Amino acid sequence: MNKLLAALALMLAVGAHAADISYSVTVPGTKDNITAFPGHECRSSKVIQLVRESGAGEAVPSLQHAESVFDGKKYEACFVETNGNLIVVYEDGQVGIIPKQLFTLNRKI
Repeated sequence: MNKLLAALALMLAVGAHAADISYSVTVPGTKDNITAFPGHECRSSKVIQLVRESGAGEAVPSLQHAESVFDGKKYEACFVETNGNLIVVYEDGQVGIIPKQLFTLNRKI
C-alpha cells in the first residue's frame, strides 16, 4: 500500500478537468460503486491524513473528490488521474487502480 500511496507524489501534474461532471463505475456482478468528481478537491480528512502519513503529502493538492459504496457501506475516497487510470484511495487505507475507460459519464452536477 505504501508504494502506491508514495506513487501519488509522482503524479502532481494531473490534467485539469471540468468541474460540472461526475463519472462512475460499478464493479461487475455487484452493486459496489465508485463515483469520481473531477475538478472537486478531496473532502476526506481521513484520506488526506493517510496520504500524508504514507510520505506522499505532496500529492494532497492533486487529490480529487470521490465517493464509494461497497457491500452497502459508504466510504470516503479521493483520487488522482494518471496514465489513463484513476488511483483511488479509500478512508480505510485501501487503494485501487481503475482504468478511466471503465467509468461512464454520470451526470452534470
